[in-house]
Amino acid sequence: MVLSKETGNTLTATVDVSEMMGSEVHLHASAGGRDVVVIVPTLDLGGGRSFSAGDKLNLSFNGNVCHVFGQDGRNLEF
Repeated sequence: MVLSKETGNTLTATVDVSEMMGSEVHLHASAGGRDVVVIVPTLDLGGGRSFSAGDKLNLSFNGNVCHVFGQDGRNLEF
């Protein structure tokens, strides 16, 4: 998942918890009625952006780094 400034063709998520993990920020969020974890390298944030509970995120997907799982827990391949 990639943070996007645009709202078109994105999935909107709401931050529940933000964890600074050194070179990454782990964002625990809710999207489409599901819990998700978005891992963002700090180098991609530019300007030291921070996140707080309730912040809205627009997420887009880069197919070569996205893993999607079915209800049975198996990885879905595209």
